[in-house]
Amino acid sequence: MNKGVIVKNFVIYLMFSFFVLGCASGHCGRDGKAVRMNDSKLKVFVYKYDGSKQCEKDTGTELKVMSAELSSVKIFSMSKKSDGQIRVQVCGALTGMANVYEISSGDQAKAEALGFKKWSF
Repeated sequence: MNKGVIVKNFVIYLMFSFFVLGCASGHCGRDGKAVRMNDSKLKVFVYKYDGSKQCEKDTGTELKVMSAELSSVKIFSMSKKSDGQIRVQVCGALTGMANVYEISSGDQAKAEALGFKKWSF
């Protein structure tokens, strides 16, 4: 086989691999920017760590409990997500789990005043 053909095939394979595996971490399309929804209003995701600890069951603040902190803000959706960061694996260390809330971009300043941050993981 020609050396040029081998190199060309390798480059194609490499590009295909980057394309297929590029979103394996699940971060594609989540760059922290506001998302336009069907109702033409901008929505953003804000979060606060839930405080859960490794090896300790039932630690961390539940979604519904923490959502009470956002009582002055309309919440469109909520979920518990990992920030995806590498953490030391030892009992008692934080897990990196966060309570994430979808809110109107107009309410972002209110949420940040309450200690929430824009989700960018």
